[in-house]
Amino acid sequence: MITSDTVLVRNEALVAAPMGADVAMMDMDTGKYFVLHEVAAFIWERLATPATPADLCAVLTQRYNVTADRCRADVLSFVQKAHDKGLLRRAG
Repeated sequence: MITSDTVLVRNEALVAAPMGADVAMMDMDTGKYFVLHEVAAFIWERLATPATPADLCAVLTQRYNVTADRCRADVLSFVQKAHDKGLLRRAG
């Protein structure tokens, strides 16, 4: 289970390309593709280097009009799903 303190990094094995504010990516092993929209794409870019959901929320609450509690809930939900699909991995 991913928590606010779990250090995550994106899966660099995926092929990703920007599409405006979005990011399209493909898992070459499975043939599955994904599109991340603006906020998820921003999280993807931030996870080029290891970070925690708490780190992400510190930036997101300043960038977007969102409360800390809402950000934490939304980010934890997103990173858990992204981790389960192999888009993100635990760092280290």
